[in-house]
Amino acid sequence: MVVISIAVMIGLYSRVVFTLWARCNNDELTNRQWGVLKVRKRVTLMIVTVSAIFGITWLPDVILHVLEQTTSLKFSPAIFAVVHTIIMFNSAVNHLHTR
Repeated sequence: MVVISIAVMIGLYSRVVFTLWARCNNDELTNRQWGVLKVRKRVTLMIVTVSAIFGITWLPDVILHVLEQTTSLKFSPAIFAVVHTIIMFNSAVNHLHTR
């Protein structure tokens, strides 16, 4: 499910970034256009940051579950608690970006 989520995020966020930058013309920008350009850059950076943090925070959980299902390795509940805390960090970061 995480892989599907990441794929959907990449697809939808790519459309947002493309829409933001498709109409960008850098020839002789007015002050207002410079402001719009700054907002576009900020939105693009936010999208990349949110997507990267999502992938980084969910990757350990995916790896642990895949290893448990495909090998004879068993992990302690403490390891899963740490990994789930990292996942909750993702939610906290998302909450900060919406403010």
